[in-house]
Amino acid sequence: MGADGYEGIKELKGRQHIYTIAQDEETSTIYGMPKAIVEHGMEDEVLPLGKISEGIRRKVGVQ
Repeated sequence: MGADGYEGIKELKGRQHIYTIAQDEETSTIYGMPKAIVEHGMEDEVLPLGKISEGIRRKVGVQ
């Protein structure tokens, strides 16, 4: 419920290029981890919960 997800994303992005999708505030029960990622500019895309799987499919080229 805090910023531990941000720490993991920060470490991964420091080692290799990763594409990060953060859940939006409106559909988050608790916005702690996504908020920390967005506040630090580590997200590549912010999507509502119901659109995250679509975003992943789009990114990897699977329809």
